[in-house]
Amino acid sequence: MACIASVCANLRAADSASQLPAIRAITQGPTFHWFAYYDKLQFDPSGRYALGMEVDFEHRSPRADDVIRIGMVDLDEGDRWIELGTSSAWGWQQGCMLQWRPGSASEILYNDREGGRYVCRVLDVFTGERRTINHPIYTVSPDGRFAVSADFRRIQDMRPGYGYAGLADPFKDELAPADSGIWLVDLETGAAKLVVSLADVAKIPYAQDPADCLAGKHWFNHLLFNTDGTRFEFLHRWRSPGAPANSGFRTRMFTAALDGSDIRCVDPYGKTSHFIWRDPGHILAWAWHPSHGDAFYLYEDGTGKVEVVGKGVMTHNGHCTYLPGNEWILNDTYPHGAGREQNVYLYNVASGKRIPLGAFHLPREYSGEWRCDTHPRFSPDGTKVCIDSPHGGSGRQMYLIDIGPMVGEAGLLDHGQGEMAGAVGADSVILQSRLTKGRKLIDGDLPGCEGVARFEIATKADFGDTRTTDWITARAENDYIIKTKVTGLKPATRHYYRLQFGPDTDRVKTGPTRTFKTLYGPDLTATVKMVVVTGMNYHDFHNGPQAYKKSDKPLGYPALKTILAKRPDFFVGTGDNVYFDKPGGKLAARTEAELRQKYHEQFMQPRYVDLFAAVGTYWEKDDHDHRYNDCDTTGNQLPSSDLGIRLFREQLPVVDPADPDDVTYSTHRISRDLQIWLVEGRDYRSPNNAPDGPDKTLWGERQKRWLKETLLASDATFKILISPTPLIGPDDAYKKDNHTNHEGFRHEGDEFRRWLKANGLDKKGFYFVCGDRHWQYHSIDPLGLEEFSSGALVDANARIGRLPGDPKSTDPKGEITQPYCMTEASGGFLMLTVTPAINGAELKCEFFDENGELFYSCNRRL
Repeated sequence: MACIASVCANLRAADSASQLPAIRAITQGPTFHWFAYYDKLQFDPSGRYALGMEVDFEHRSPRADDVIRIGMVDLDEGDRWIELGTSSAWGWQQGCMLQWRPGSASEILYNDREGGRYVCRVLDVFTGERRTINHPIYTVSPDGRFAVSADFRRIQDMRPGYGYAGLADPFKDELAPADSGIWLVDLETGAAKLVVSLADVAKIPYAQDPADCLAGKHWFNHLLFNTDGTRFEFLHRWRSPGAPANSGFRTRMFTAALDGSDIRCVDPYGKTSHFIWRDPGHILAWAWHPSHGDAFYLYEDGTGKVEVVGKGVMTHNGHCTYLPGNEWILNDTYPHGAGREQNVYLYNVASGKRIPLGAFHLPREYSGEWRCDTHPRFSPDGTKVCIDSPHGGSGRQMYLIDIGPMVGEAGLLDHGQGEMAGAVGADSVILQSRLTKGRKLIDGDLPGCEGVARFEIATKADFGDTRTTDWITARAENDYIIKTKVTGLKPATRHYYRLQFGPDTDRVKTGPTRTFKTLYGPDLTATVKMVVVTGMNYHDFHNGPQAYKKSDKPLGYPALKTILAKRPDFFVGTGDNVYFDKPGGKLAARTEAELRQKYHEQFMQPRYVDLFAAVGTYWEKDDHDHRYNDCDTTGNQLPSSDLGIRLFREQLPVVDPADPDDVTYSTHRISRDLQIWLVEGRDYRSPNNAPDGPDKTLWGERQKRWLKETLLASDATFKILISPTPLIGPDDAYKKDNHTNHEGFRHEGDEFRRWLKANGLDKKGFYFVCGDRHWQYHSIDPLGLEEFSSGALVDANARIGRLPGDPKSTDPKGEITQPYCMTEASGGFLMLTVTPAINGAELKCEFFDENGELFYSCNRRL
């Protein structure tokens, strides 16, 4: 495969050249900086920001009144240090458990002390929003939902430097207390529950020396979730009576399910040290085993199977992790030799070769509790390594090592646009992802990468009832997109899914958990929330004259974060999902590669990834994501109509990829009380310049016939037609593009509205919702039909609209009634909520700005 073809060549080049990779200090004195442990997420998903801690002293134990500063380094802006907060709960070896929250592009986690207890802070690094969870954390599940934590009071008592100064162990005089152990912490609700107690684990027989275990004083240390979040590992330690502090302890390695059940002893021999999960069922650890003595071993969780890794090559204990794809192990050593050098290196699993990354001198004053281990951590794309080291002469600082040339493209395999669940039905869904080379734009694009992938889907968050789709190969001809329609799902049910992907089926890793909810169908009902948007103008937001200026700009549109916080069930993009003609002129996109790039840059923005991880989607297209402004299918101007049509079907989960005849218009029975219609406004339209009249159509006769038939057949309480373009308006008078324009498709629009009235649909819960217009409004036409315009999602793409009676509008006589029209240009969205009521239901239509301020609301009850 393309992504792994260069691995052997890279190994040969690195071995023959014996050149060390480029390294730079990313923090500076006179203060001291470090990140600490190796198994936490130091980098944000984009790889731009690296977390760190800052302190004014070294070479002594922290006291209760010592405060460290939390910050991050902007690697794209001259390694600028950005201060974020402080903590009073920390140690030299593991800091304050500072880490990026998995699955989030903006939230970090770290422990602190408050009111006589240890707590966890959840901080949005871009907005400054902070909340407190009244329990500390140790390690976080891959989906960012849960944490597990040991008792830091106990750890500090038993092994100073790994716990925190400030709070005494209330069970100091007990060997194995029943009320101390491991807690499961819900990071959403803050609830914490003791799931594994010291008393229970201490009773598990230690075959090597049962009496020693029973007589020892016990604690838990070094917790870590497996790669799919179904289990966690922990080290059970005890110190024999009379043994000195920080030495003389035994260690067993255990794993458990999230609720503390199914406890398994993976290494029973008492000498487990550093470890890492390779995948959901295998753990790499430095330990002693009767087969080969001290070595790195790969343990299979729950079976007793074990094998040596790096025999004769990885011969010393170190802080080990797998790079993305599991082809490389990143590791280090403790200081050795006269030069007290700590070696950081890569180990290639397939070839068995060890590639040095550097040897870093550790002065003798860095010893014991306040030593400075390198603790190598990698960036999300696997091309950078960050270490802590004082070798530069300015105390402990953080250094960045470029390993991209060594690991080659194989280390870059990722899914940087996240996943989408589209065209959600009662028993089906279209799942989509894209294999990429990392998660960062390169020359304005996110390159794809060959590989294989499939989806795992379940109705339980722990994937206890999992099923998998067939393997799909990501190739250049399909833009490396992984897409499949899944059927046989359970209606009215929350489903969980995740991507399994790799260079081939033998080397696969699992992505974070995503979720969506299937439709209720015509016989069931419940409250349903749906968000409708348009005008997702990437260029104007990032680079236009009114471009967004705040520090969270790299995350994407603020409205997406606001939408996610409102927890809608579904997201509807009504078109202008990308803008092929922005920027304009010679810079407009015309070729297949240029059009695809518009999708890539849009949907790799972290706030899109976060939103679509939790919400089902529906999609329409309009002019800007078909060809250009107000386009039809005619003419030779590029891009061609056929190309725009094909890429809409390719880039979004709209049609079944196995059915080339599947159409892009559809209806979905959400519940007993709600049915929606999504129409196609570009593919079948007559030329815009054709004379308006009975032969001119925007929808095409087949689609129009389908639309009328399905509307008449529906018995849903509310029937909502979601259109990429308006049917009531008013709009600008000069245009010829939509059903409101005098020289556009007004005849068809008037005819359809009269048909709705003649069939009584205006009295049967029918409403128009539209995109396209860059302002929000609620309009009522002379027949009594109502339309709600979502307005542009992005502030920089919003404008003031045309009012009824404006001579420059499509309603110069003021025949339309408008209860609401935006008075100031603002980005935002429309949220529709349908709630069951006695003998009927209620529809609430709410207009919000991008920050969640409510502009207008109205209710309709039937």
